[in-house]
Amino acid sequence: MIPIRKFTLTAFAILSLGLAGCSASTEDDSATTADTAASLSTPESETSSESTTVVTTTEEDPTPETTVEEESSPNPSIDATADAGPTLVDPARFSMDGPYVFDYATQSGETGTCLLTPDGATCTGVPAADVPDITYAPFAGQRPGAVSASMGGIHYTILEGVPPAPAQLQPGEKLVVDATTCEVSQTRDVTCVSGDTSFTVSGADRSITTG
Repeated sequence: MIPIRKFTLTAFAILSLGLAGCSASTEDDSATTADTAASLSTPESETSSESTTVVTTTEEDPTPETTVEEESSPNPSIDATADAGPTLVDPARFSMDGPYVFDYATQSGETGTCLLTPDGATCTGVPAADVPDITYAPFAGQRPGAVSASMGGIHYTILEGVPPAPAQLQPGEKLVVDATTCEVSQTRDVTCVSGDTSFTVSGADRSITTG
C-alpha cells in the first residue's frame, strides 16, 4: 500500500506541474496576443493621424485664392468720381442785379467772397509777401486783400461794400458768366479765368497764386 500512496502523490505532483505549465503557457500566449494587438493598433492610430493631417491641409488650400480675388477687385465708384467733371450751375442762384456773387469755404472752414461780371472776376484772399501795397486812393499804403482777373490782366485790390452772397459755390461746381468762369475743386481750391488770365485761391490760409 505504501508504494501506491507514493505513486498517487507523485501523479498529483505531475498533474499539478502539468496544470501549472498549461497556465503559464496560457499567460504567455495572452501576453503575446496583447503585445501583438498593441503593435497592430499603433500603425492604425498613426495612419488615422496622418489622414487627418491631409484633410486639414486640403481645407486650407482655397483660402489664399479667395484673398487674392478680393484684393484684385477694382472699385469703379472711385474711378467714376475721379473722372467726373465740374457741374455747371445756374447763374441766377448768384445774381445780385448786375454782378454775380458767391461765397467759398476752405477745408479748414475759412471763408471768402468772389464777384463775377462779364468783364472779369475778383476774389478775396491773401497775396504773396512780394506783392506790393496798394498805391491808389483811397486804399494807398494798404495790403491788398483780393485779386482780379480781366481782359486787361491781373491786378490786386480790396473788395469792400459787397452785399452778402446769395449762395455758396460748392466743391465740384462751376459758374460761367459770358467769358468769365469760376470753379471750386473737390479740394476747395477756387480758380477763376477771364480771357487768358487766371488766379487760384487755395489752402487753409487762402493763398493767391496767378496764372
